[in-house]
Amino acid sequence: MRKKGFTLFEILVVMALLAVVAGLVAPQLDMNFGGTSVEAVQKFLRGAVDRCRMQAQLGRTDVVLRFSQDSLSIDGSRGPLRFPPSARFKELVFPSEKESEETRLVFNRQGITSTTIVRVEVESTMYSFWSVR
Repeated sequence: MRKKGFTLFEILVVMALLAVVAGLVAPQLDMNFGGTSVEAVQKFLRGAVDRCRMQAQLGRTDVVLRFSQDSLSIDGSRGPLRFPPSARFKELVFPSEKESEETRLVFNRQGITSTTIVRVEVESTMYSFWSVR
């Protein structure tokens, strides 16, 4: 006759499964709960650039990433992507050009864009992020 309750083995199996699920979910939550605002902006920009590259390569067409003060938009996407709350876009700097008022990056069919510095103000401090080919 079996007693009510769980065996030690059953409890350990459930705990192991929960640990695996937590390990998969934790990196996704890192931007919201862990890390600094600067890291969140860096991940945000990297994700947008990667998305543009992928969209350009898969669609075999040029894709434009447009910046505004508090958001950015990708041509063909549903709507703007908002910067993290503490961040504001300031400017794009193209090392190959002397001065530019440009607020967009163009990714060609191979997903390549010109080397660019994206300047963002995070919590009243200016940071520069590279967008390398």
